[in-house]
Amino acid sequence: MKMIACLPLLWLLSGSAEALQCLSVMDNYTSVQNCAANQLCATVAYSARSPSMNKSSGLFRTCSPPYFCNTGHQPWSYSYLSWSMAASVQCCNTDYCNSQDLPYPNIDTKNGLQCFTCPPDGACESEQCVGGQDRCFIAYFNVLGRDYNVSGCVSSNACEALSQEKVQSALAVYMNFTSAPRCCESSFCNSAWTFKVSVLALLPGLIDLVL
Repeated sequence: MKMIACLPLLWLLSGSAEALQCLSVMDNYTSVQNCAANQLCATVAYSARSPSMNKSSGLFRTCSPPYFCNTGHQPWSYSYLSWSMAASVQCCNTDYCNSQDLPYPNIDTKNGLQCFTCPPDGACESEQCVGGQDRCFIAYFNVLGRDYNVSGCVSSNACEALSQEKVQSALAVYMNFTSAPRCCESSFCNSAWTFKVSVLALLPGLIDLVL
């Protein structure tokens, strides 16, 4: 069950084909993975916490696309409805090089940022951001023809990656994004109304340009 929280992460990292051969370790089972031509070897240490405050952590080794490796040594992290997940990633570019160990990222320390967290249907609540989560986010996605929005806390590197169409496509099995997630830096800045107001504020200028 502890692997459920990182399934989207595993989907992003999955790949096959040629080029590098990397160690593949999951649930203490070790094998060799043939990577796609543009992938690197990666070690990933993750921490996760559920709304019931149950905490889990783990380490896996796999192939990774380059954009997942460009984290600037900042863990990927998000919180949504009291679910928190963070992952530290270290990549390398020679066969079987991903044998190193990594410390588990912090999801215990509140950092002062607070964001709205909203379920697809229901009232929004306050979310205390933790660790390296330095942004609030709101994302829109479609399930069976119906549009939903979710919101919470996120790290800036995760927000940047989620804005890329190729990442959204990889995650389509979990969330079919209707637009790139939007992120902001101040507490409670991620309400749907806030983003609507910011768009409305631009309209007079756009009208002037058209006229």
